[in-house]
Amino acid sequence: MTRPFTVVAAPTTTATTTAPPPAPPPPAADPPVVKVRVKLGPAGLTLAPRTAVAGAATITLTDRSKLGNVHLKGPGVNVHTGVRSTVTRTVGATLRPGTYRLTDDAHPRRKARTMVVTAS
Repeated sequence: MTRPFTVVAAPTTTATTTAPPPAPPPPAADPPVVKVRVKLGPAGLTLAPRTAVAGAATITLTDRSKLGNVHLKGPGVNVHTGVRSTVTRTVGATLRPGTYRLTDDAHPRRKARTMVVTAS
């Protein structure tokens, strides 16, 4: 006996793979925060750093004298401690290009210190 038959191609399956979406770009790095240290003590006035780049800053005022004070003044910054207090004070500020001057208001003859801030 013979019977006719038909050959049909087997169904093909195509596997589609979807790639995961690309990773988002890393967040932009925040510019570093400048740490300005101001001190009045037995050695007199100290200011560090002497040069800085404009931007966010943390200013730490340390006053160890009951007879004087520290006063940092410059573009956009005017911070100081009291004359008869011994205190450590931290403030946030944005430094702008220019010259910042550190003085002792109670003793104007004491040598002032300066810090120069550049744009970049």
